[in-house]
Amino acid sequence: MQIVSLILAGGNSSRMGSDKAQLPWRGQTLLSHVVQVAQGVTEVCHVITPWPERYRSQVAGAVFLLETEPGQGPLVGFAQGLAAIAPTYPQLDWLLLLACDLPYLEVALLQRWGQQLETVDAALLAMVPYHNDRWEPLCAFYRPTIFPALKQAIAQNQRSFQTFLSTLPCQPLTLPPEQHLMLCNCNTPADWQGVHDQH
Repeated sequence: MQIVSLILAGGNSSRMGSDKAQLPWRGQTLLSHVVQVAQGVTEVCHVITPWPERYRSQVAGAVFLLETEPGQGPLVGFAQGLAAIAPTYPQLDWLLLLACDLPYLEVALLQRWGQQLETVDAALLAMVPYHNDRWEPLCAFYRPTIFPALKQAIAQNQRSFQTFLSTLPCQPLTLPPEQHLMLCNCNTPADWQGVHDQH
């Protein structure tokens, strides 16, 4: 199977008060950490952001920077990234979508999920963690064939990933309690402090 990754780094970080992607984490930045994990799982890694020059030094190696407009939200960022990536990889089977603010992201767990992809029913468009009655769409695998539905939702001014996924055939991933931390993201200073308290 051919799998590539797309990391979303387009948020304004307004609730955090500083750029989440550049928060220091284990000797690097959060974005560098997520890129490093993605490179351990997929053949090629892409980062989509309104600020490619800001992050260029943090994504050394075989990482492609895609540019988008700020303030569009993750659903639009996903659509724009997929539209840019898919023509380059005509044999693409799956895309791993990740947020840039996942400090506990682990290569081993994502690899185990990736090993399940060959058994996912062909009618299903995504394999997404489902936790506390919510989808976790920014740490999930998507078939490129999701693009028409994605494009239609955006054309109808749909911006909620939760609503979007609830209308699609998806394979839910359930996590045991010890793996819930991997889905922890950082939106506020309190979230970030909680990460350091856990660490």
